[in-house]
Amino acid sequence: MIKTGVFSGREVYEYTLTNTIGMKITVLNYGGTITGIYVPLSGGGTKNIVLKYDDYDEYEINPYYFGCIIGRTAGRISGGSFTAGAETYSVLQNEGVNHLHGGIKGFAHTFFEVEQKENSLILTCVSPDGEDGYPGNVKLEVTYTLTAENELLINYKAVTDKITPLNLTNHTYFLLEDESVENHRLFLNSSAFYSLDEASLPKRLIDVVKGNLFDFKKGRYLQEVFTSNDPHTEAAGGGLDHPFLLDSGNPAGEIVHPESGRKVIIETDQPAAVIYTGNFIADSVSVNGKPGKGYGGICFETQEVPDRVESILVSPEKIYRQRTVFRFSF
Repeated sequence: MIKTGVFSGREVYEYTLTNTIGMKITVLNYGGTITGIYVPLSGGGTKNIVLKYDDYDEYEINPYYFGCIIGRTAGRISGGSFTAGAETYSVLQNEGVNHLHGGIKGFAHTFFEVEQKENSLILTCVSPDGEDGYPGNVKLEVTYTLTAENELLINYKAVTDKITPLNLTNHTYFLLEDESVENHRLFLNSSAFYSLDEASLPKRLIDVVKGNLFDFKKGRYLQEVFTSNDPHTEAAGGGLDHPFLLDSGNPAGEIVHPESGRKVIIETDQPAAVIYTGNFIADSVSVNGKPGKGYGGICFETQEVPDRVESILVSPEKIYRQRTVFRFSF
């Protein structure tokens, strides 16, 4: 591990996992943040295929949530309030009147204890009762594993001592080649998606019509999405930020850059995925050696549908578990 900085008086370290093929993954103890997924190049060396701030200090606030663990709840909670059991709770309103990605603190801005075991990193933390308004002490364990088959396994496990909502995901942005994801093809095993309201909250479940813009079953270049002027994409800044319900069976989806031959195949036990195409990344931050750019990466956020708190409540008698696999070919 190497020290990369100091946030709020605590040291930030970057840990590295490697496999025998030469693939490498780097992770911070802050936010459980993936800063790099490096794949071997045919001519030697490696290429980072995820978005990474050039200045590690950017990760302290991390306005675009690059690479981090999101929770307690991924996405938005309307009005910053919910009911759990017989109690109504108000959580921090950190995006207008709504609550976003677990609040100002959240797991994205938490220091984790890290244990490295061969090809795995085991990250643990405790979110205390009342943090950002959430009930219950939550003990979280996230395990990142890099396999010899070029897979990144992410396993989540959490327990609570009070009923509380839990809906975790990882917010890594993939960019397999080029300066944007326009020339990437997205495949999705999905037959329905949610439209968005003016606050980017899920509004209405819409069945995908075969062949239309939101039909990704046979794959679609993202450039088609960005140039469509479709009302559903315009509601998300000209791209995607939509929850898709996943059909049964894996893989859940694929991200492909045909010219380079690089591909990410995603498998999960979650019922939905929010696909976000980095619509609002600004050029005021330096990313991968260049100014940031809208549509500069794509997140495949496996999770439950956001803002459906009643469906994600976890009690002390229940262990929260989630598993997602990212399989890489290059």
